Amino acid sequence: MKINQITITAFAMLVLFNSCVGFFKTTETTVNSEENKSKQQKAEDAVEAKIIESFGENGVYKGFKFGELFTLKPKEIVELDQLYELRRELPSLKDNYPNNLDEMIAVNDSAIITKKQELRDKKIFITYELTHIYKITSEKNGIQLYECKFLLFPNYTVKDVKIILSTDLSDKEDELFYYFIMQYPLYELENTYATNQKNKKTYTQLNKALESETENKARLLKTILSICKHIRINNDFNEAKLSQSLAKEWILKNPNYSDEYKSSTFSDLLPMDKTMLDDNNEKIKIPLGYKLYHQFESKTTENKVIKRNFQFQFDLNFVIVDVAEIVPGTE
Repeated sequence: MKINQITITAFAMLVLFNSCVGFFKTTETTVNSEENKSKQQKAEDAVEAKIIESFGENGVYKGFKFGELFTLKPKEIVELDQLYELRRELPSLKDNYPNNLDEMIAVNDSAIITKKQELRDKKIFITYELTHIYKITSEKNGIQLYECKFLLFPNYTVKDVKIILSTDLSDKEDELFYYFIMQYPLYELENTYATNQKNKKTYTQLNKALESETENKARLLKTILSICKHIRINNDFNEAKLSQSLAKEWILKNPNYSDEYKSSTFSDLLPMDKTMLDDNNEKIKIPLGYKLYHQFESKTTENKVIKRNFQFQFDLNFVIVDVAEIVPGTE
């Protein structure tokens, strides 16, 4: 299977979940009391509380697992850490500086005091960054899926939010997403070991693709859900059949072409590439994706059934990136 590189600041738009997918590292923490909570757990609790508070009764929050908590240190705090590290190391350097070690320690201590005052005066402090995927379900907007990056103050209150992924899900897509995020088996082979290995490899590829994507993450996610459905139905990954299925899905979701849609023929799945020169000035082909032609019948707005010919372009992850109707005499 060819899966290569297939992922707003406003609390009113917060919307993702609390038991994570494979493309997020997670930390499991046992909590006995508020005092014993880890930084990770405190951050997760704060994010969940802020999402629930923001939506109130306007939506039901469902969370999936969180990403790893990252500490963001301004350069001034890094400099202070370096001064403290030097303070710990200086006593061990007595043999190297027998005559002026005390003076060096005093100078370093003075630098620590000055740097701490600078942090207070400029209100410089560390912040935390935490990624979270969750969904909000409401009567008005249905199912909304999000991936967000949360910025937190040192006391773990939410400072800012950036939405990385935002998309609606149908009920069927919601089921597929849950299946995907829980990494349930896609293949069912006779050999248990082979089944486990094939499923593991497939999810690794899908998760890596989603983690790497930055521009069309929502479209990629929906394509991944279609891939999961395709594999579960066929117990196999067939690029030609998958591309045909994705083309049909696109047509059936488009009211301009879906009325009395009747499939006729598909072309072969055609690779697209471009030629470039490598470091040795030799020509090499860089794969770009795939092209597929599809002929079908559908009814026009004048209730006339006509034959149509469409060209679909896919990227290397089978995300549809362009659709064009081929009109006789234009190609």
